[in-house]
Amino acid sequence: VKGKGKAVAVPKDPNLPKRPRTAFFQFSCQIRETVKEENPTAGFGELSKIIGRRWAEMSSGDKAQFYVREEEDKARYAAEMAEYVLTSKPPAPAPKNPAMTLKAEKKLSTPTKGGAAIKEDPDGDGLSPDRSPPGAGGG
Repeated sequence: VKGKGKAVAVPKDPNLPKRPRTAFFQFSCQIRETVKEENPTAGFGELSKIIGRRWAEMSSGDKAQFYVREEEDKARYAAEMAEYVLTSKPPAPAPKNPAMTLKAEKKLSTPTKGGAAIKEDPDGDGLSPDRSPPGAGGG
């Protein structure tokens, strides 16, 4: 089985606005340091589980403030993206992988029908180059 070629990393625009944070992420950022102090031996994964449990145990009334922040962050992101789209130049096209380009060009330049090459009809009269009707068995 042949492996696919390596994907070419497209550099990220440093001026691209940060995506909006979800309500849970807002909560997580606010509480992470406190949870870290309460559980000094816990690793990143364990801290995430504790934060997730706390979020699940919260009432929807307690979560409301984080959903408000999420909506505010979405509005900020939308405004920044609108500005970014108006002021940024279009991204440069991704660099082509020369090997893949040659394969694709070869496939495109050889039209096929059912795996066999299609014969050209130079006159446009429906007859193949040997002057027989298509499918009549002639060359």
